[in-house]
Amino acid sequence: MTSIGDQLSDLVDAEKLALLENVVESIDQGFVVWNDDNKMVLCNQLFRELWGYPDEVAAPGISSQALLRYHLDHSPSASGYDDAAREKEVDRRLSLISNSVDAASSEQYSHYNGREILIRRFSVTGLGKVATYSDITTVRNVEEALIRKSGQLQSTLDAVDQGVAIWGEDEDLKLELCNNRFLELWGYPEKMGKPGIPVMEFLIYSAEHGEFGPGDPVELAMKYMIAKRSFFKENIDDLHTTRAGITLYVRRRFVPGYGSISTFTDVSSLKDTEDDLRRAQDQLNQQIEKLKRRENELELQKNYLEKLSVDLDRARSESVKMNQEKDRLFSILAHDLLSPFNAIIGFSSLLKMQAGKMAPEKIIESADAINESATGLHLLLANLLEWSRTQMDGAVVDLTLVQLHEVAGEVRDLFTASAAQKNILIIDQIQPVAMTTDRDMIAAVFRNLMSNAVKFTPEGGSITIMTAIDGPQAVMGVSDTGIGMPPEEVEKAFTLERVKSLSGTDGETGTGLGLQVCRDFVEQLGGNISISSKQGEGAEFRVLLPVSGPETTGVDNSG
Repeated sequence: MTSIGDQLSDLVDAEKLALLENVVESIDQGFVVWNDDNKMVLCNQLFRELWGYPDEVAAPGISSQALLRYHLDHSPSASGYDDAAREKEVDRRLSLISNSVDAASSEQYSHYNGREILIRRFSVTGLGKVATYSDITTVRNVEEALIRKSGQLQSTLDAVDQGVAIWGEDEDLKLELCNNRFLELWGYPEKMGKPGIPVMEFLIYSAEHGEFGPGDPVELAMKYMIAKRSFFKENIDDLHTTRAGITLYVRRRFVPGYGSISTFTDVSSLKDTEDDLRRAQDQLNQQIEKLKRRENELELQKNYLEKLSVDLDRARSESVKMNQEKDRLFSILAHDLLSPFNAIIGFSSLLKMQAGKMAPEKIIESADAINESATGLHLLLANLLEWSRTQMDGAVVDLTLVQLHEVAGEVRDLFTASAAQKNILIIDQIQPVAMTTDRDMIAAVFRNLMSNAVKFTPEGGSITIMTAIDGPQAVMGVSDTGIGMPPEEVEKAFTLERVKSLSGTDGETGTGLGLQVCRDFVEQLGGNISISSKQGEGAEFRVLLPVSGPETTGVDNSG
């Protein structure tokens, strides 16, 4: 087999140098070689990175003096050196390199960037002086953290009211750690709290102070150790009274690979406490009996008061609802009923007194105004009647087999003329749907949705009316390309807050009560209604209803 030496001897100098450079670059330490004239022979990249040298500075052939000057000139303390001081520092550091001997020397250096570097220097005959640089910052930080944690652990244990002692697994059962409370409870001096003291020294000390009775302290301690040694390898809970009369609850837990952990709790005062607790318990039992009797009385009163509270809340809610409905009706009647009547009375009076003198187009204009007011009044009264129907106790839903597409077609035809006046295109997407529902309620929902769509769609827009089947549900919808609603209006579209007069794109009047009617009817029919709208982008109203009705099944939906 060819040896490594033989293999290297076959290499030319350039190959040897390349191999050496690869080896040097692969180690995880900074590495530099100086010749006897203190000029660099070679170094690796990690050496340059640790000291912040550019490749062109830390290059073979540079003198150690020049490299030291560069380092001092670029350190944070550079401003503190004048030329003389800098050269003095260069000479001092150069002596460390020059004085390296065959036996390796080590030193730690705190870099100005906060890193801790371990430097090892040695001389190699025929090669020169070699130095390696290891970044031990992490190791140093870990050591310091362990010291802090050890101090924190000791402080924590000293703050605990229990005595704590930890014993190692070695044959002598040496103390690993304890707190001041452990020493205090057993009467040990402070000097015995140091780690490394065998358990026998604690037993001998206790025997010397009468813990195990009369006799030779060492023999007594040995006898106790033989009898109790197994305790340090087991999980034990025990009571022990010390020579000072302190009763301790002793708890030992053995952790394989670590040792035995013992805690000592002073329970001397528990007996007196138990007697006091027993007497207090007797008194408490008597009080409990009295409280039970009183509790039964209070329970009866509580049930009575709860019933009164429920009745009161119900009456209050009904009163609030009635007041809201009353105020809403008064508001509608005060404004939205009077306004159309005023218009009808005004224009009809004008026609009565001036018809003979008016031009035909003016008569037609007044008649149109009367017709528009009467139509709006008719829709308002219809909505009021329909809404009042939903509010009546015991209102009956009249369920029959309804051809939904026929109802939608009738409503579409009803609004064809008013849509044409505003040049609005009605798009028909009505599909055959048979379902069990209340025909009048469905027609009212369609009328109100179509009325809103015509009202809030400007001239030249479009309205889409649709019906369809989606599994067990019937879908009906009305969408438009009108003015739409801002988010805050969408949120309260079906609430009492939105019942107010609203104007359409041509000044059409309304109360907003129609959407309330739609929601109430849809909910009574077991469905739900939703809005999708953005201001300026139109609105889409979508209604989902059970095909079989709110409480019935088995409807034939084949056509």
